[in-house]
Amino acid sequence: MSRSRVRAGSAFLAAALFALCALAPAPVRADAFPEVWLGTTRLAFERPELRGADIALATGDAGLQRLLTRVGAALSYQPGQRYAIVTSADRRAVTFTIGDTRVEAGGIITAAPFAPYTSGSDAYIPLESLARALYLVPVVVGDALVLQPQLGALEVRNADRTTLVTLHGGVPLSFHRSATSAGRFALTFVGVGSSLDQTRQVGAPALERIDVLSGGAARTPSTTVSFSTPPGSQRVVVTSMSPNELTLAFAPPGVMLGGSEIPLQGDAAAFATREQSPSSQGGTAPAPAVTNSTPMATVTAIDLTSAGEDAASLHVSVSGSADFEWHRLNDDRWYVDLRGATLGISPRNETPNIGGVAGLRVRQFALDPVPTVRVSLSLVSQRHIDVTPSSDGLTIAVQSQDEVADARSGSGHIGTGTAYAAAPSNGTAAESAWKFGPQSHSFPTAPVARNPRLIVLDPGHGGSDTGAIHNGLVEKEVTLDIAERLRSALTARGWLVRMTRETDTDVYAPNDSARDELQARCDIANKDGARMFVSIHANSFTSSSLNGTTTYYYKASDLPLAQFIHHHLIDTLGTKDDGVRKENFYVIHHTSMPAVLIETAFLSNPSDAELLHSPAFLQRVATAIADGVAEYVKSVPMQTSESQ
Repeated sequence: MSRSRVRAGSAFLAAALFALCALAPAPVRADAFPEVWLGTTRLAFERPELRGADIALATGDAGLQRLLTRVGAALSYQPGQRYAIVTSADRRAVTFTIGDTRVEAGGIITAAPFAPYTSGSDAYIPLESLARALYLVPVVVGDALVLQPQLGALEVRNADRTTLVTLHGGVPLSFHRSATSAGRFALTFVGVGSSLDQTRQVGAPALERIDVLSGGAARTPSTTVSFSTPPGSQRVVVTSMSPNELTLAFAPPGVMLGGSEIPLQGDAAAFATREQSPSSQGGTAPAPAVTNSTPMATVTAIDLTSAGEDAASLHVSVSGSADFEWHRLNDDRWYVDLRGATLGISPRNETPNIGGVAGLRVRQFALDPVPTVRVSLSLVSQRHIDVTPSSDGLTIAVQSQDEVADARSGSGHIGTGTAYAAAPSNGTAAESAWKFGPQSHSFPTAPVARNPRLIVLDPGHGGSDTGAIHNGLVEKEVTLDIAERLRSALTARGWLVRMTRETDTDVYAPNDSARDELQARCDIANKDGARMFVSIHANSFTSSSLNGTTTYYYKASDLPLAQFIHHHLIDTLGTKDDGVRKENFYVIHHTSMPAVLIETAFLSNPSDAELLHSPAFLQRVATAIADGVAEYVKSVPMQTSESQ
């Protein structure tokens, strides 16, 4: 897409918005704005506002959330904070500062047409600046504004005799391969334009030049990237970190090159953080993506009524079929997850105080791997609950007496299929070892920190230590991704953040001893006098049946931090609650400040693994940890001197 067309789009938008300002009373209705499209999909915003030559979008606008989900990005903003940070699919932090027109994206600073501002609990950020930072170029088509996805960046890296080329797109990338001539092949990307230079000389042993040509209509663009290679050069696709990225490796004859053959057509998602297995040629092949074609059920109503003295009945009406799984927590909370269900009513968060039910919350979790509706109850005590599935939904009977059995969970099926009772499950011996929930509601002051604004994040494993590898996931990659997102979220809230590693590297030395490696991580936090230490991991087990989220502590000062973070993780993620556990893990034992180790989910469990494949889920992990940190700091004051 030419620069002249981009400028024309900006000019049109400025003129259109000026006309609306002159003719319409403030605030202008949402339906008075020019239509905004992402490719061929129309975007509907709830509360847009006119600001000069751009549109301001509220951070809580559902339309903005849908846009970010489509492009693999996520937003972090807390009311009262100075920053709103969007994490892109390629893990760049796009930072908007309240009252400042400067926008920073991946270290590059540009100027927005207006300074972000706050209204109520929302921050308002500029649509055009956000779009460009996410590789979406605004283009005017008639009376509409089209955000055209782009190939926004092309990285070339040389290592020994191998050349790696990574293409970054504004949306998940799909392509068709063709051979144009001897020593030259091309990939055509459907649905994206290009803001790249048309020719790039590489001059590497296996790759001479890259040419980029874009065309097509504004809503249906396409871009062809051609690669000129010397005779006999090898080329394969290698693992990328995101469906919005495609990485190719080139090497001359005789060089061992691992990867997958470039298919005639495909998409980058098939090569994103998928486990590699040896091929017959000595390379690697990606594991196939998991799909789900089960028809989705819909939750059509939630009815809570009194059922006699100090008892209640909750009926969840469901159209269609769904599996469910319920869990009882140790702090008088109880919830049920309806897997493969969507919420056909508005979310609910209320305090009914009916029959022992102090709180009721109904939410829709993200579609990863299937939609899940969670119905949560806050009870006045550990009430006995009976769960009865039927062809039209689920009846939850809250009794007046407390639970005396040891049952903590159960599962079943709702709908027109074969329904069966939700039998309680105490778990196998291996499973029960993961359930532990020490509770404390009276917290002492936190130990004093020499640097009270510093948090050290520890992405588990790295370099020569891959961590666990299951279901197309490598633990060291997952932990670094979450840590990068968490760093952005914490920085947005005013924290200083240091990571024990920022790349795929050992902290102490390659192939070092476990003690040296782990002590090096502790030393970073101890020497800098950090206020807290958060180590991030993904769990695994020999059995694929184990799933869920666990938070570990060791020192007494760790427990409040662990409990606050764990509460937000379970409340946000939709994963099974495996509890807060005390364990003598090295990094939380040998750090001098409050420290936790979080096992976010199980790579070895297929359902948890699908969650860990999702950038949206990883962003929710990061946001939940940041929320837990915020509540901990608010609830647990820090000592003012070493003598206290």
